[in-house]
Amino acid sequence: MTMATSGRRLLPMQSPRTGVETFAWLIRAIRAYHPSPDIRDTATFARRLATYGTELRPTTINRLENAELSFTIERCLSYEEALQLAPYDLVDPFLYLTRIGGATPGTALAKLGQASHLELELLWRLGRGEQIAPYEWIRLAYLYRNRPDLFTATERMREAFFGRLMEDAGRCYEKDLRLIREALIVIGDDVSEHVAARCRDDPLHYFNTTEALGFMDGEQSWSTLLSLGDTLDDGVLAGTIIEPVIRRFRALSESNDVAPSTVGAITDYSAAALCRTDVLYTAREEALVWASQPNVQLTVRARHAIADLREDVAQLRLKPATFEPEPFLGTLLGEFADLLEAEELIPAGLPPRVPGVGQVLGRGIFSQARVSRLAVGLLLRSWHLTDPLTDALGRALHRVSPADYGVQRAIVRMMVKLGSPRRHPYFSAFGRTPKREDGVRLVAAWALGEGEDSADQTVLAKLYGDATTRDTKRVIVTAAERRAFVELLATLSHDSDSVVASEAERALRRLGASKAHRPDDPPAAGA
Repeated sequence: MTMATSGRRLLPMQSPRTGVETFAWLIRAIRAYHPSPDIRDTATFARRLATYGTELRPTTINRLENAELSFTIERCLSYEEALQLAPYDLVDPFLYLTRIGGATPGTALAKLGQASHLELELLWRLGRGEQIAPYEWIRLAYLYRNRPDLFTATERMREAFFGRLMEDAGRCYEKDLRLIREALIVIGDDVSEHVAARCRDDPLHYFNTTEALGFMDGEQSWSTLLSLGDTLDDGVLAGTIIEPVIRRFRALSESNDVAPSTVGAITDYSAAALCRTDVLYTAREEALVWASQPNVQLTVRARHAIADLREDVAQLRLKPATFEPEPFLGTLLGEFADLLEAEELIPAGLPPRVPGVGQVLGRGIFSQARVSRLAVGLLLRSWHLTDPLTDALGRALHRVSPADYGVQRAIVRMMVKLGSPRRHPYFSAFGRTPKREDGVRLVAAWALGEGEDSADQTVLAKLYGDATTRDTKRVIVTAAERRAFVELLATLSHDSDSVVASEAERALRRLGASKAHRPDDPPAAGA
């Protein structure tokens, strides 16, 4: 691992590989290309950090940003303030990348053994029915982990605490939801059955919470995760169940604490899902990973059936049919550099092609691991250069042939994670283009759920009319609810599929309830 240099000025590392290195690369990329010379200069930046409670020598900062030392939640918080970022913009990718890398995020909260006035205030607010911020749930989660007796003295208090946590998980999206996921992981096994119960009752709002079960290490959470095997016919849940099963199975296999027969339902489902193109593509991506495990045996019949779908399986593996990834990335990086120069975003003396960004973007588009692709989008979300990067990705998206629908899906999802407002026109235009595969309609619908153009209701209606699978229609329900497209939801509530219709009806009821709130009512967490 080496750092690129320009004179005495350090640049982001050329080849970040691990999650820790990639996070350090981001921090350096933010600083190196920042418009403020006080942030670019390490000595003055050290003084800025000190004003926000973190005193570090310039040499220590350089070691942190070279992945030679470890970040912590507290260091991320200080960096956010010193870099003038939104709250938790660095905490979010730090937690995510650390977890998928198999490590535990460092934090002073791990030593929280007594309830201070901060935790008592949070509990008091919960008791009054008030909402607390997602990061505040992490603080309470560490208190629960270290002092469970404070929460389990009565069954009523314990259930109320978990109930409020899960309610907030159901109403949060993106960064807020990932912070609450961390709270679930910290609490551990005790909350696992509540996660499973909510997923069974309302999969559209809770499917992402099952990921937390993959990072727990107790028998109860493992049993709970396996018990969700009877929900695999729900494509929305299947992908987020198989991935944590893979994570736990690998860890248990290393210690010979699990037999393949324990996860027979996952193997059977994966074989069936890979042979059916109408199953949600994220579930099929994870099924393919599962089927590739060395100790997972598929039947000869299943392997022949999968071989017959080799072109579709190639799309699941992000293997393009109409172009080579390297020249595609070269064009993308060239356009990104041109946009940086055109918008005069490059500090004097720095190269327009940001060192290491090609490797990071390549992983975000072409990695066969779904969580690795997602990690890149949410990592880059806090970079001040995401606007021109989104433009470059939007142009690349419209160059991709419909035959490479796997790449189309990956680019759209990355643009969603980046969160730049410049994504909306690209999504509206993309929603109107012909789609070869229903999963592309699904990601287009999900993207439009964060849009701004009122005409998107017409685009979503077109996607609904062309949809061929239940899961795509269900995502359209979610997008329509987030955009308050009541007319479209009313149409969806009459769908011939009872699952789609009932979820649309529930969305209409929720919108009706929200409209009853007074205009000065505070918004829900994650809104």
